[in-house]
Amino acid sequence: MTVFGIYILTILAPVVSGLLIYALKSRKAILPITLGGSLPFLMLIIYAVSTLQESAHSKFFWVPGLEMGWQLDRLSLALIALVIFISLLVHVFSVYYMDEDKGIYRYYLKLGFFTSAMIGLLGADHLLLLFLFWELVGFFSYLLIGFWFK
Repeated sequence: MTVFGIYILTILAPVVSGLLIYALKSRKAILPITLGGSLPFLMLIIYAVSTLQESAHSKFFWVPGLEMGWQLDRLSLALIALVIFISLLVHVFSVYYMDEDKGIYRYYLKLGFFTSAMIGLLGADHLLLLFLFWELVGFFSYLLIGFWFK
């Protein structure tokens, strides 16, 4: 698997985990889904950091004449690993802290999207893509801050 395959899966994993938790609505499934959606990708990113020799680029055309993509080097992959690790700690802590909260499934959905936006922000190589993920981080921060709206 290429570095970009790992990166794309790493972006999608928190979203899929959040959607699964929201769809299943089972408190017993939260911790296994969280660990299953984070630990393998943390290990893959750490492996990619240790094996990557030089910066890797992946470009695509968004509209004709506008090329953007991803640039992954050892520093960005190390920061992605740090984001995944801190997110994993937050997810595990929240399982016990929010045990009695009725909206815990909605919280995990928002937290998954927030984590994915942060991971996307760290790999962007174009200003427009960076801005898009920066705005998504801000939007999901707003949703997480407003979680207890009553």
